[in-house]
Amino acid sequence: MAALSHGFHVLACEREYKDLALLGLGTILHVSRMTEDAVIVLNAAVDHNPNSYLNHFHIANAYAVLCDFNNTSRHLNDCLKLNPTFEIAIKHKHGANCLGNVWQKLIVVKVALNKLRDELVIYGQKEAQLLKLQASILKAMKLKEEHDYMSVVKNCEKMTELTGLDIKALKVRGDRNSLIKYFLDGPIYNDLWTDKTSLHVIEVAFSLQRLARHVDKHSSLASELMAQSDLLRSAEHRALKDLMPSSIPDIPSKENTEVKQETKIDKKASTIEEELDVFEVGVHLFPPTMKINRNAEDFDNDPDWPSKSFCKEHERNFPQNVEAIYPVFMPFENKGLMLGTLLTDKLGVPASEEHDLPWHPPTCPHDKVSAAFTQKRKSQLVGEVIRTDQLKQKLLEYAGNGNSDLVRHMHDAEIGHRIYSAVQKRLAPKWILYTLSSLYWRARDNNVNALHCLLTASKGVPIRYKDLVLISLASVCLEMGYFDEALTAAEEAFRLSLYEPATNFILAELNMLKKHRHTHLFHLKQVVRVDKEFLGGIAKNILYAWGCVLKQAIDLSDFDYGKSDVCTQLEPGVNMVCDRDGTNCHVTNVKCPSYMEKADKSVLVRLLELKDESIRQAHVDNMDEDLFDRIIKNMPRDRADFLGHQLNLDTMMITIANSLKGCGPKGCHTMQAEDMALQEEDCTYHHLQLGYWLHIVSFKQPFSDPNLRLLDITSLSPSNKKVPECRINGETARDYFLERVMRVDAEHWEPVLTLMHQFAEVFNYFDYVTLGAKISKYLENKPRSWSGALSAAWWCGASGRGECAVRCLVAALSLAPQAHAHHVWRSIVALLHTQSKQRDAKEIAYLSFYLSPKSKVEAFLVAVSHTCVAEFEEAVWMYRYALSYDQRYLPAKACLHATICLMVFGENAKEQAG
Repeated sequence: MAALSHGFHVLACEREYKDLALLGLGTILHVSRMTEDAVIVLNAAVDHNPNSYLNHFHIANAYAVLCDFNNTSRHLNDCLKLNPTFEIAIKHKHGANCLGNVWQKLIVVKVALNKLRDELVIYGQKEAQLLKLQASILKAMKLKEEHDYMSVVKNCEKMTELTGLDIKALKVRGDRNSLIKYFLDGPIYNDLWTDKTSLHVIEVAFSLQRLARHVDKHSSLASELMAQSDLLRSAEHRALKDLMPSSIPDIPSKENTEVKQETKIDKKASTIEEELDVFEVGVHLFPPTMKINRNAEDFDNDPDWPSKSFCKEHERNFPQNVEAIYPVFMPFENKGLMLGTLLTDKLGVPASEEHDLPWHPPTCPHDKVSAAFTQKRKSQLVGEVIRTDQLKQKLLEYAGNGNSDLVRHMHDAEIGHRIYSAVQKRLAPKWILYTLSSLYWRARDNNVNALHCLLTASKGVPIRYKDLVLISLASVCLEMGYFDEALTAAEEAFRLSLYEPATNFILAELNMLKKHRHTHLFHLKQVVRVDKEFLGGIAKNILYAWGCVLKQAIDLSDFDYGKSDVCTQLEPGVNMVCDRDGTNCHVTNVKCPSYMEKADKSVLVRLLELKDESIRQAHVDNMDEDLFDRIIKNMPRDRADFLGHQLNLDTMMITIANSLKGCGPKGCHTMQAEDMALQEEDCTYHHLQLGYWLHIVSFKQPFSDPNLRLLDITSLSPSNKKVPECRINGETARDYFLERVMRVDAEHWEPVLTLMHQFAEVFNYFDYVTLGAKISKYLENKPRSWSGALSAAWWCGASGRGECAVRCLVAALSLAPQAHAHHVWRSIVALLHTQSKQRDAKEIAYLSFYLSPKSKVEAFLVAVSHTCVAEFEEAVWMYRYALSYDQRYLPAKACLHATICLMVFGENAKEQAG
């Protein structure tokens, strides 16, 4: 509005002073981040008055933001000619020169990295041909001994043995090349160049530096690959051809490939273009050159978006599951292709007539890549898929000449037969008909057939229309759980159509799953800017929901915790792990105390400072810190002293029972909500606290320990063993603590999908099955690694393999040095709680506490275990004991609050009241 008002002033002012009005308008546009518009207005100001040094100064700044450093330098020079003593301009000139120098170097780096990525693509193709050829040669030799020709590792070893060449080392280098290409293809790298201005130059430089260090950490051959040239590739090919001249096919260079492709295109170009001319009658709805209005939406204009009032107003429209996946299809008309009467009049059967029987469904050639997809195990890292009527609606539109109402009566099978007939009669280019076939199968929930059709279509589609196929391919792969393949297809589509809403929406879904929150919101905003009603307004509601979730998460992280404040710092759907039955996963709002709430008003203080004198005497500060000194002193040194440890443990339990004053002499069961002025709305999300903080203490903190050095695992080649195997020595049965862990219930464990996702995210490797094989390889190389055994335990526990998890936990506990053993104990308790093994979890928590009775974390784990079985007296005492060592220990404070809520408003309280 300020810019619009100023625009009217520009029109109204006299010509003599018009440059001042233009300067003001240009400055407002520049500050509003509409820099391109600002440059146009400021150029007009310079034209009206070229002798004003301020005009030159402001337009120079605008050009600098747009990385046009030549014009920046020119206008700053003109500014300093008019006012040589203008110190700010002198500083800006030095800054612009510095940024310009850095930007030019970044452009050189970008070109070099893109060239490297292209070379790695060719290298990967050549390596794939070599591995296939290698297997063919070995099959032709008919080896006498049993040989697994499907094993790449064994084939490389055998070829090394036969030829004397180090083929295995060549494969290792190929794996590392693939790793580097993975980083260059991923959003970490691509986000560096998205919508960047000179304000981001230094940020981009440091990000590139971090990326280079990350790649170098995982691949010692990164520098060697940077220097690899066409000459080296040709030399390698000649060496292989000299070794096996009759079998090696020519692997063309990039230039030769382009020449051959041009020859093929010349032969068929006229036919393909003639077929497409019939359909190319529309206009591109979202061309790469379109201008995006970044001032129409609240999230562009309001720096504090979304406000609390905004969230409250739109809350009723928020989806129940903000992490759900929605199928996406890019309509042909978005790219200017109009199918018209393809399935009716062109077929010879109008929409009003029923097609003759029999009806056949559309079929597509079975693609080898698709077969490989469907044969491998699903990754299981994708959450709920919500079907909408968009796919069926588009299918009806194509069957009814653009009017779905004409064919409401038409059976799905008839529509399928019409597509089948169009394929048989070749009424359109094959890639269009195969894409239409995929839409038919997707509308009928058959993603396997849809995948066959899309992969076949992707091979024949012209590059300018390829994103039509890629978006559907990415969506189908994501629905089926093939995350990496979906990401590859979506990113390629994004390079072809930056503003296409379907492209940005699928990228938003992928970045949501990878927890890249800024990129996630960026793509959602792009969808809403160009098509607010995309997916019937679902995209808009998802953006608003995530905006409110993340805004509240930021507010919570910025909260200045007072001495008595109780809050959770949750980012729901990001750090939360679901219960085993799949509940408590997608909460979008967590109540926190008001910033203005006084410290003496919190529920925790009410609990510990009630009017009852006897309870006030039981304050945290009155806890006896020497309570367990006798237990520590009498603890047997020999872990095999079963009787000594059992007697000492029993003594500790008796000591705790005699000291229980959690809620005073009258006990917790006598307490009422009115005693603490506690209202039920204060406990809206108390059921989330226990699982969240248990996850933070037992999973997040251990895997953040730099001593674990777990990232080495992902650089290994997978083992043939898909499930890790942990070795346990014969001394386990003689160890009092290990023997008890061996006896925990390992039956009826179930997969916990969100925990699998959390674990995969630790390694940034989302093929869960292959990750297990890599952990197996790590244990084969380092069988005495306690961190490897702990990783295997979490992998097995998250995927529901109880026996494997327990065995690896015992192995980790037996191998862990004393300084790190607490990580293992905490993991045991957390995994048992995750699998609802509450009795075992409580006993193991007490064992851990027995070894470290003055640890606030171990006391916290015991307290949580008591809360989970509704033993509130013991739970409150243990929370207060943990707080006696650290009054600001947030997990204990938050879970004590949750325990009081359960005690007063939980199911047990309702049963007693009834």
